[in-house]
Amino acid sequence: MKSRILMVSVGPLYGGAEAYYVKLAKMLAERYDLAALVVDRKLCNQLRALGITTWKIGGNRPVRAISRYLGIAISLSRAIRGFKPAVVHLNGQGESYLAPVCWLLGVPAITTRHSALDKYISAFKRYLVIGSLRTVKRIVCVSSVLMRQLAGVLDETKLLVIPNWIDPVPQALPYLPPRPGEVFRLLYVGRLIREKGIFDLIEAVRQLGNVSLSIVGEGADAKEASVCASGLPITFHGFQADCSPFYRDAHLLVFPSYREGQGLVPIEAMAHGLPCLLSDILVNRESADHEQAAELFKCGNVEDLARKIIVLHNSPQRLSCLSASGLEHVHRLYTRERVRDLYFEVFEGVIAQHSAGQCLGKGRKR
Repeated sequence: MKSRILMVSVGPLYGGAEAYYVKLAKMLAERYDLAALVVDRKLCNQLRALGITTWKIGGNRPVRAISRYLGIAISLSRAIRGFKPAVVHLNGQGESYLAPVCWLLGVPAITTRHSALDKYISAFKRYLVIGSLRTVKRIVCVSSVLMRQLAGVLDETKLLVIPNWIDPVPQALPYLPPRPGEVFRLLYVGRLIREKGIFDLIEAVRQLGNVSLSIVGEGADAKEASVCASGLPITFHGFQADCSPFYRDAHLLVFPSYREGQGLVPIEAMAHGLPCLLSDILVNRESADHEQAAELFKCGNVEDLARKIIVLHNSPQRLSCLSASGLEHVHRLYTRERVRDLYFEVFEGVIAQHSAGQCLGKGRKR
């Protein structure tokens, strides 16, 4: 009989963490009996399409109010009692607040961390996160940067790194750098919110000539970004389920984010053979493999961003080198085959440990 896993996602909008969860569900379904408790309707529909029993809870609004978390906690406790999982998986920071519910009901929890504990996190929220994480059995970090942040405040034996992955890795076409005089086609993929650096990129384009920018994504700051881009060679394409055509048409992906757990977009771009220019935050430094797989610029510095775009535009050899090394980097670290056994090992270990503990407890009662 297959062990049961209850997957939990309370993110109110479909984004990178939710796309991650669909991939994880596909993988875990090979070995386990799954059910899911989710807030986002799109994620709910995708999991149901995979044949996974999924309960849609709450509305597609940010989960902030204590009353809403209490409602989700009640739904989680009901799902645990009804589904009787061997383990609960909590996907992300908001979900980790629910770990004490699992602990109180005697069900072990595993959580995947996508977010950094940095200056954007209030002291109170940091306290809640750390306190909640102390009740889980294992903490999967999608980058070594996230693991190092937690190592000083949590039991290090709980922590491990399993990076995001591409599933499947696409067949990359030969990269063609821009010809002399050709418009340099830039690409941005991601949420349109200020902390992703979208306004820095728009201002950089304002300083440049002979470039164009395609923006793929949606978000709270989309209208403001559209106004800022007025009159510039910038096209907004909205949300796209498949970004492959954009990766294949561009000359350079620009990823100017101020904050990431591990950005999947650069990995996707590299998998298509598209060179990348990333902000130099710690996580992006890791993805860039010491600037072997991607170029870096000073985060938040529009002048440096514009300068690096010009340098790359005039360096077709460097672009071709980045294309080849980025593709090799993805095949070495970010494939499904590499992470599959790591995840199975985590779940099997927690399930076995919990089962042994239950047997020991029954023996003592006798």
